Amino acid sequence: MIERDDHHLRQRFEALRREDAAATPPFRTTVAAARARPAAAPGRRALWLAALAPPRPQPRPPPRQACAGEVVAPTRMADVLAT
Repeated sequence: MIERDDHHLRQRFEALRREDAAATPPFRTTVAAARARPAAAPGRRALWLAALAPPRPQPRPPPRQACAGEVVAPTRMADVLAT
């Protein structure tokens, strides 16, 4: 780009930002309106989505400790590195 085009382009974007800022309500007003609105009960669609969600993974059990005279081979790379 030529330098003079940069200046004109910058002015256009500044004008767009000013227009957007003038049309946007203040953030505090938006938050206050959202807090004043009562919470809606979950709709039928939301309940179906929750029912279709996959279950949360269960945590892995800790590795089994070897008894006296027993050898347990490590099954995870973290166990190999820890020994």
